[in-house]
Amino acid sequence: MDKERSNSEVRKELEEIAPHLAAKEKQNPFLVSENYFSQLEEQLLAQIATSPAPPKPDMWQEMRASLAYLGRMLGTGRVLAPALIAIFVLGVSLWLYRMPTPPPQALQLSSVSDAELMAYVQEDLDDIDLTQLDSATLETVATASAFRPAPSALSNEDLDLLIEHIDDQTLEELL
Repeated sequence: MDKERSNSEVRKELEEIAPHLAAKEKQNPFLVSENYFSQLEEQLLAQIATSPAPPKPDMWQEMRASLAYLGRMLGTGRVLAPALIAIFVLGVSLWLYRMPTPPPQALQLSSVSDAELMAYVQEDLDDIDLTQLDSATLETVATASAFRPAPSALSNEDLDLLIEHIDDQTLEELL
């Protein structure tokens, strides 16, 4: 009963506010013809088969269209859009190039004991490493002996002359 009374009240109010709308009969606007959905698939496939496929734009056409759209969005498309894209690419490249890398952990030999060093040398050095170490040692000895005369070959006078003409830094390096 309440529904009927509320419906009649709504109807009266509608007649007062919009008499043309109240005069219209109620009907379902969502009606479809019979067999509509059974024929829909066939109709769509027939339309697709008869309509030509649109040509696929090449990459440059798509890029031009994208730049034109960006240009319309930004105002002046021929200058501003490519410049902004170039600045963006450059900025990203520099950001990726200058990303800080964490510094490697510095090995402090003062904290490593002699026993640990000897154990490393004995366990981890193979024949190739020993050969390279031997050749490096021979080169170091040969280089050092080429610059250092034999002590018995120089007299005291020669040594005094050498000491007079040598600077402090070279002297420290020799010692």
